Amino acid sequence: MTALRDTATRLSDQFLAALNQNDVAGMSQIVAPGYVQHNPEVPGGREGLLSWMASMHIAFPDFMVERLDMIVDADRLVVRHRVSGTHLGEFLGWPGSGRSFVMHTAEFFRIADGVLQEHWDVWSPQGMLVQLGLPVEGGLFTTFG
Repeated sequence: MTALRDTATRLSDQFLAALNQNDVAGMSQIVAPGYVQHNPEVPGGREGLLSWMASMHIAFPDFMVERLDMIVDADRLVVRHRVSGTHLGEFLGWPGSGRSFVMHTAEFFRIADGVLQEHWDVWSPQGMLVQLGLPVEGGLFTTFG
């Protein structure tokens, strides 16, 4: 279990570093080529994750994700994150508003061969949109995927 926990901790640390720095090379090293994204609102595969990451940094130049909790069990990594940013660039077709958001997510990853293979998440897109002053009707559910 110690080796698995060490691998999961390393992957979580590297995931956060790459995500927060918009580091495509760093993210590509820890995400499997056949990475499966189970959130229908985020583009699929490793390339979809990289595209989503870049778009978040354009919309929110100070985009930041911090780990609050982490659980490792078998081949699963579960992480609770605090996500924040200031809306200065285009997001879902809306120009920057200067407003900030803070939200919490629960992320579930499957690890195999020392990399992240699959991802599921739970979060509130409506809460984020409300904080940014954007319309909730339609919102992420029709325009982000």
